[in-house]
Amino acid sequence: ILEMSETGSRFPLEVAQDLDIGSNSIQAYSISPKNEYFSVSYGTRLTGKKYLELVLEKALDREEQSEMAFSVIAEDGGSHPRSGTTQVQIVILDVNDNAPIFKQEVYVAKVLENMPEGSVVLSVLATDQDAGVNGEISYHLSQVVGQSDSAFVVDPKTGEIKLTKPLDFEAAQIHELSVRVRDGGGLSAICKVVVTLEDINDHSPVFPEERVNFKILETSDSGLRFPLEEAHDLDIGSNSIQAYSISPKNEYFSVSYGTQLTGKKYLELVVEKPLDREEQSEMSFSVIAEDGGSPPKSGSTEINVVILDVNDNVPIF
Repeated sequence: ILEMSETGSRFPLEVAQDLDIGSNSIQAYSISPKNEYFSVSYGTRLTGKKYLELVLEKALDREEQSEMAFSVIAEDGGSHPRSGTTQVQIVILDVNDNAPIFKQEVYVAKVLENMPEGSVVLSVLATDQDAGVNGEISYHLSQVVGQSDSAFVVDPKTGEIKLTKPLDFEAAQIHELSVRVRDGGGLSAICKVVVTLEDINDHSPVFPEERVNFKILETSDSGLRFPLEEAHDLDIGSNSIQAYSISPKNEYFSVSYGTQLTGKKYLELVVEKPLDREEQSEMSFSVIAEDGGSPPKSGSTEINVVILDVNDNVPIF
């Protein structure tokens, strides 16, 4: 019987036979044990033909109960009534009345941006209570939000989501996918998959210029500051630039760096000791930017300082 059969549906049964007649013949039919789903209807039609029918009293649900068994009993009207039974086995046939259901509405995964092609990001899982073809499900990547060339593929049978190409944290830090599951009868459901990338230290700091020239008066006071363009690092967090230094160190200059109240970062060359052109007219050193990765990466720019003369010496014979 189809599980979608309407209540009141009737299913004919062959009547029992009793060789006795009159009140000793069959007088009633019943079900044993009684159940809420079926009853029996019996009687004599206008043509005089007797009938016996199984009547559906309550809607069936194959997912709740796929089979049931009971006896139909025929009883005669003798003073010591006799009875006969037949066993009725009901198999409830499935219809596609259940859509697939995902175990989770949203799946979240965190992966490193250097995860190789073919790596499994995560697996989605859905179930369908229907049987046979109606319960067979397959997974499909429905949508990759904001990305036409998807870096992901889903296994239609297992629900495993894999990478088709390496991901780049600097290009996109979050990927949102929609996975659709469809059963053999055409019913479907959708879940959301959020993949968050974790940055790796794959970029070195880079200064805008490889070489910077300064001209400084030899009478410049200690503490005088000269702004430098800061380096840039595409990585973030601890993998971004953490410190600046001078190499080789010298007693005349240092670097100062940090973040202003406005939130803007700064980098400055600071005069630490009075200069003397007559002692040293030029000097060169590097300013190095270093990130906090493990291992750290660095970048540098060369600083060339020309010390300008002032008339601070009298002629001597």
